[in-house]
Amino acid sequence: MKKLVLLVCTALTGCLVLSTNAVAADWATSSGSCYAKGDKYIDVGIPLPMYPLGVSGAFDYAFTDAISGGGGIGFRTYYFSPTYLTFLARAAFHPFNLAVLQDKIKVRDKIDVYGGLTTWIGPSLDGNPPDFWVREYLGARWHFSPKFCLFLEDCGGFGYLDGGISFKF
Repeated sequence: MKKLVLLVCTALTGCLVLSTNAVAADWATSSGSCYAKGDKYIDVGIPLPMYPLGVSGAFDYAFTDAISGGGGIGFRTYYFSPTYLTFLARAAFHPFNLAVLQDKIKVRDKIDVYGGLTTWIGPSLDGNPPDFWVREYLGARWHFSPKFCLFLEDCGGFGYLDGGISFKF
């Protein structure tokens, strides 16, 4: 348990250090990108391919042009197995916004790819032991307009693969 707490604290500290303007200003840029510092996303999704059954909602905030963080809540059930109410926290890195890739990725204005760490706790609603984990997650958002997009994530906590809609504020 001590190693897990140390891992989470180290990841959060790293995100905070990298999110300072002095550090992020040189290596990340949102010029020509659909993702930028200050963006807020609300995601509503379901596990795909419908296993487990469930629904989730998440919020992400862009601390810099390349670092975001947020949390979510979801409900999932494994048919005749345990049912969980999941609470998660996560931090992500958005590599398409690296300054060295600014001119090399032509779809930066439509797609945002990200990866990071997530941790969740899922109290069981039917008396089973709680589900708790820390792991990586990967995802992408395809922007149809400046305020609406679809997402697909290997998200952990909400299911094996999660997909749905996102609203950008």
